[in-house]
Amino acid sequence: MSYIDHLFSFAFWPWLWKVCFFTLVTFVLLKVFKSLGTKAKSQDAFSRWSSAIKPAVGGMVFFVGFLMAMLQLLFFSGFSADYLFIFMAGVVAFGLGLWDDMRRISPTPKFAGQILTGILFVLSGHASGFFVEPGQTHAFYQILDGLMVIIIVVAVMNSVNMLDNMDGISTIATMPVMLLPAFGTCVDGSMGMIMICALFGFLVFNWKPAKVYMGDSGSMLLGFITAWMILGMDHCGENNIPSYNGLTTIILFLGAGTMFISDTLVVIIQRLRHKISPFQGGRDHTTHNLFYLGLKEWQIAVLFLTLGLIQLVLLFTFLEQLKSGAGIWAAGSTILFYFFLLFGFHLAVSFRNLRKGKYNYPS
Repeated sequence: MSYIDHLFSFAFWPWLWKVCFFTLVTFVLLKVFKSLGTKAKSQDAFSRWSSAIKPAVGGMVFFVGFLMAMLQLLFFSGFSADYLFIFMAGVVAFGLGLWDDMRRISPTPKFAGQILTGILFVLSGHASGFFVEPGQTHAFYQILDGLMVIIIVVAVMNSVNMLDNMDGISTIATMPVMLLPAFGTCVDGSMGMIMICALFGFLVFNWKPAKVYMGDSGSMLLGFITAWMILGMDHCGENNIPSYNGLTTIILFLGAGTMFISDTLVVIIQRLRHKISPFQGGRDHTTHNLFYLGLKEWQIAVLFLTLGLIQLVLLFTFLEQLKSGAGIWAAGSTILFYFFLLFGFHLAVSFRNLRKGKYNYPS
């Protein structure tokens, strides 16, 4: 085999052409939908970090990737009603965000749409492991577990949406989650692979200075897929992760979502302390607090990318230790330490910036 044949047979190339494809898709959508979301976004310009209003076509890019993966799962991997419900949930998440991008809807219908997304995901057969393990049939505990799944889906959708406040950040923060199937877990790999390529292709235009925004359609759909990647870890009916339970879900949740979960928790804590709705926009997120410390926007993006790589290492180590028979607490201790370290750092920085008057809450 020639040197050229070796290059083109390497696994890198199937990923490369997909990244190039989604880069082209983003470019075309950027040219065709130049004003998508700009009118609605101008209504909350006071709470946005950047005063510039740009097309919010990220959701359409991700939806193309979502459709590609779902077509493969539904028609080329054997039709499954479970995947049909996941497809419906994804459509609702994307449509909900697109509606908000175009019309700016109030929190109530947005929250209702997120709950509907969670219900459809529960109907696909996924469980959280808090009350029942996947495949168990006790009705009462299944209901409780379904409620927990809905809570997680809604929480992740909102967390990803809230972190989408600076160029490239939400794109980078969700990349580690999409690589979970590459660790040999039970999540179907096609969705993760296609979405990571879509994220890289979109990041070409979303990196500082961004030419395009993700929009609510992007963050809502991305949040749903992120929840699927986390909750679908042991859904294949095999003992891929021994003793899978609610604690496993929590550690995966905190490990894969460290950046956006810690951000959401700190924002909620600070806003509730000042009697402000956690659902309104503001300049009190992790990204903003790092900027107030003196970091430039591109440095913040690089920092998030570095933290994402650390998350990947920790998640891979955690899963390998579980598969080798290690106890859940021993395997997950590093992830828990990492999460609470970053959460504590952000909380301390947030208090520091408030004390120094870097930002304020209305009295």
